[in-house]
Amino acid sequence: MRQALEGERDEVKAKLNASWKRTKALHEELGAAAKLGLIPEDLERRLGTEVGRSWELSGRGFNIDVALLELGVVDKAGPGAWWRPSAAEPF
Repeated sequence: MRQALEGERDEVKAKLNASWKRTKALHEELGAAAKLGLIPEDLERRLGTEVGRSWELSGRGFNIDVALLELGVVDKAGPGAWWRPSAAEPF
């Protein structure tokens, strides 16, 4: 399970990096057009789409990170678990 999640995380990370590069290029292109007094609607639309895609990918990455962290949690409530202090028995 961990290997599958780590593989998916690497894939999402690569897609997010590629999306960031496309977003940066579109932003620079839009800035150059603005200096000429032009605001191309197709560039704004593509930039908005790319930003939305980046948010979606970052959300997927977050969910994968949470799932990986949950795999590392050990339930100590079962038989043979280590004793943990509580309010009733602090020492």
